[in-house]
Amino acid sequence: MLEKLHLKNVGPAPELEMEFAPRLNIITGDNGLGKSFILDVAWWVLTQNWITEVNPQIQNSKRKDAVTASILSEILNSDQKRFSTLSNFVPMQQQWSSPKKEIDNTAMVLHFRTDGLCAVKDPDRNEGWFETPVFVFAAKDVWDGFEQNGKVISNGLIRDVAKWQLEKGVALEQFKAALKMLSPNQQETLELGALTTVSISDARDIPTLKMPYDQEIPVIYASSAIRRILSFAYMIVWTWQEHLRIVSLKGISVTREIVLLIDELEQHLHPQWQRVVLESILNVVKAVSKEKIEVQIIATTHSPLVMASLEPLFDPKKDAWFDFNLVKGEVTLEKMPWYKRGDAEKWLISDAFDLGNMGTGSVPREKAMLKAAALFREPKVSKKKFLEIDRELRSVLGEMDDFWMRWRFLGEKKGWL
Repeated sequence: MLEKLHLKNVGPAPELEMEFAPRLNIITGDNGLGKSFILDVAWWVLTQNWITEVNPQIQNSKRKDAVTASILSEILNSDQKRFSTLSNFVPMQQQWSSPKKEIDNTAMVLHFRTDGLCAVKDPDRNEGWFETPVFVFAAKDVWDGFEQNGKVISNGLIRDVAKWQLEKGVALEQFKAALKMLSPNQQETLELGALTTVSISDARDIPTLKMPYDQEIPVIYASSAIRRILSFAYMIVWTWQEHLRIVSLKGISVTREIVLLIDELEQHLHPQWQRVVLESILNVVKAVSKEKIEVQIIATTHSPLVMASLEPLFDPKKDAWFDFNLVKGEVTLEKMPWYKRGDAEKWLISDAFDLGNMGTGSVPREKAMLKAAALFREPKVSKKKFLEIDRELRSVLGEMDDFWMRWRFLGEKKGWL
């Protein structure tokens, strides 16, 4: 598991430190401040590979920074051995140096990006068996299959799920269970339908999903949200199935650690889905493995619903919340104290999203309310000014808006309403 990161002169912040929790780590902050960057660095530390070094077609992963740039990390493996590593950027070689000390990272690592990419490292499978120590699947590779150095690594979601349906084995049961757990609710569960073909020019059997409106839709025509959920389920099941295959060949025990790096886990998802997705992913890994496995999740989010969904689950001993901010032109990162806010609206005006007490509606609504609030503080208010702001408020406020109570009280007291 990843325990610590200390970055200097690399990324948006001049220097930052993070102490990760052993289970859930959620990262919030405005766009462009470094949330996705932290996931890239976490992947580098845990695998010693930048994604673009393995798959040059993938963009925005390798970091080339200042002469003094450095990444210091601490990793705790399943044998409770702690490894401190230091990597420096070497300008002459335009690459990062490998850690001076060998890392015995026993954790399986999966990195899900917003562009559909999924990178995988299974130490038991990759090391000693393939030319590269990690697999980097572009979005197309996840669905259609992946080859590396002339070897077929994966048949892809479409072919594998079709094969699992025909075989009716353990992989199918795990995939069906994963889909059920990752569904938005128990009334609208994701279920596989019958295999189909979609074109005379495409001979593949295509899996389908049973939709609530009594149709079976080929997965290639599913919505962006459902496709991302399918990708989560497939990559977790596929990685675990391949892991079982390799440990059986080697005659060794299964891994006891899995690290999931997930960028914007709410991407494309309806609000009701956002309320359950994080806990669902945590449960899927445990259900698929059926082993006593430690799962560490490092995820970024822009969703107040995701934050609200954490309230019944969050344990300060196991979980952590980090927030990026821009303070006087400098990017800062802070480990935030956790307390329950009750609902998504209160999270929306919290430090996680910086919208303030009047920022949850439209911008014209906020401006009108600020004008009205300023009017309360004026010693003398003309009727003309009051009615001018009243007209503006009426154009932007809902009929049941709480602000009306104070506003109407002022108007009635003055005799203007």
